[in-house]
Amino acid sequence: MSHALNISTSRLQALAKRWPNIRENSLEFVDMASEKKQAEVAALPTEVSEVNYSFYRKGATEDKAAGASTEWDVFDAQQRKQTSSAPVVIHLGPLAHSSKSAINILADTIETYNVPDEEKFELLCRIRVARSLGQGREDERVKLVTIRLLAIAIFCTYSLL
Repeated sequence: MSHALNISTSRLQALAKRWPNIRENSLEFVDMASEKKQAEVAALPTEVSEVNYSFYRKGATEDKAAGASTEWDVFDAQQRKQTSSAPVVIHLGPLAHSSKSAINILADTIETYNVPDEEKFELLCRIRVARSLGQGREDERVKLVTIRLLAIAIFCTYSLL
């Protein structure tokens, strides 16, 4: 499928993943985009918008060439040498009421935890979902619901081929 569509399967999987903590709070996925359920979504506890993410480092990596400009893309950030095989656990407090953008939260997290390139997109997806649970972010939430449904549809369509 990835060759036919020129799509990164891992990124498509990150977009299609289940939103954590929604069912545990008596809401269904469809409620995230429903105008009738906005009061229930707004009443979700702050713990729902926390991000917990863990990954394993994949051995030593070499530094990229030094002398890069001060502007950088968070998906192509410099990697530092890592030799630990222990899991790295990232916990980001409630993001629903954060005034920072998702990309700025991601950039700070990358800097703090030295997140490898292959983990950045899924982490960004989780941060976006957590932020969208805040009050006044209904449009963002509807867009993310649409994106998830489209990602699932792509998987279903191409699994039949």
